[in-house]
Amino acid sequence: MYRQYSLADPIPAPSWLPELLRAGKRLGQAYGTYVRVDFLVAGDAVVFGEFTTTPGGWTAFADEYFGRLWQETLPEAL
Repeated sequence: MYRQYSLADPIPAPSWLPELLRAGKRLGQAYGTYVRVDFLVAGDAVVFGEFTTTPGGWTAFADEYFGRLWQETLPEAL
């Protein structure tokens, strides 16, 4: 189950954040170009998720489609 947080209450940085940032920078530098490095958090552990070299940049159609999908499935999150 996901925790619910209020945007008004900042979440404190986890103790392992410096290690996570070092790992991301090291992997990004080794890649030699733009790369998004995804990590997953499982309890107190951080594990590698994936690399992606596409920074995003949705088409107008995709932006509208995903916006509608978000509104239909998670209206309370808006």
